[in-house]
Amino acid sequence: ACALAVVANLVASRGRARPSLALEVDAFKEKLRRDTEGPQRVERGPGRALQAGQLDELYAYFRRFVRDRSMYYVVSNIVKPLIAEHEVSYSELVGPSQIMWFVSHFWGHKFCELVEGVRRHAEGEGGAAWARQSYWICSFSNNQYRVKEELGGSWSDSSFYIALRDKGCCGTCLIVDETAKAMQRSWCLFELVQTEIASGDRTDFKGLLFCSHTGVVNYGQASFEVSVGLAGFLANFDLAHATATCIEDQDMIKAFVIQQGGFHKMNQVVRRRVHAALDASEAAANAKLADLRAELSATTVATTSAVAASPASSSAPPALATASTATFSTSSTASPSAASPGPRPGAPQGLLQHPRLLGRHAVGPGAAHPLEGDKDAPSA
Repeated sequence: ACALAVVANLVASRGRARPSLALEVDAFKEKLRRDTEGPQRVERGPGRALQAGQLDELYAYFRRFVRDRSMYYVVSNIVKPLIAEHEVSYSELVGPSQIMWFVSHFWGHKFCELVEGVRRHAEGEGGAAWARQSYWICSFSNNQYRVKEELGGSWSDSSFYIALRDKGCCGTCLIVDETAKAMQRSWCLFELVQTEIASGDRTDFKGLLFCSHTGVVNYGQASFEVSVGLAGFLANFDLAHATATCIEDQDMIKAFVIQQGGFHKMNQVVRRRVHAALDASEAAANAKLADLRAELSATTVATTSAVAASPASSSAPPALATASTATFSTSSTASPSAASPGPRPGAPQGLLQHPRLLGRHAVGPGAAHPLEGDKDAPSA
């Protein structure tokens, strides 16, 4: 009886939550009627981008419902109910923009992390005007009631391809975390290949950017955990294992990748991109550490001078004062040299020396780095 009561309470609570979300969806619709000019229908493709501020507003409004849920929840429970009356894409509903950035992502990723990843990238690119940076995100740029039309009859007719290869697109933002689940999806693989092609065709195209909720890996902004986790995952992952919900899409994209040089080639490309991103992360981390050391040294010198100049310091025993000053002086001016003992066991290492990247292999002069690919791996 007790168990039945618990189940009944759970069912009742869920029943109460659904009308609450429905009411909020209706309230958001009313807000859009007041704040916008109504749906603006545009051709599918690059003209249906969503501004970072619009994405941020959507998440902020429905945050208490979304919590740690994925894009699957957001599209099914929020986006589709909002666009149902007009059957347009979400960007057309709230006011579309021309593409600036293409977003490649996995629908199973936490929606809150996608929003934060886009925002951090937008702040880096747009500064105070970050909210006006525009992003083509399939969930919001495609009409979710006409997905088949958005996919087109072939990959070259898909909205994904048309948007990404538009001249207004500055680069591809791949939403990642420590596991890089997006790279396990066939459509993300397709977008990766197209990004590489665009990088070769255009000098003004910024290529592939690894964007996380902690910052952009390529710009040295992401956390150590995300940077190293991403590299560790992709160092061993084979893009040939990418899958799609629709088996026809999966087969079509696999054939396209083979046509472009095969999976072995794309694995090499991804590892080179991650390696370059890690180099940037390491350089940024070293620069920050250098700044901190300089700041600490300046503070130490100032503190020592203040202590030496104070009246109380004259009453201190000479030997103690001398030892104290010598200790501060040594810590603030010492630098590595051939005579120095080197890093202590267990001391933090550089990003590219992390054991999760190197495994059992050391990187020495002339040695191939593990991220540069396994030359014995079978080609597609």
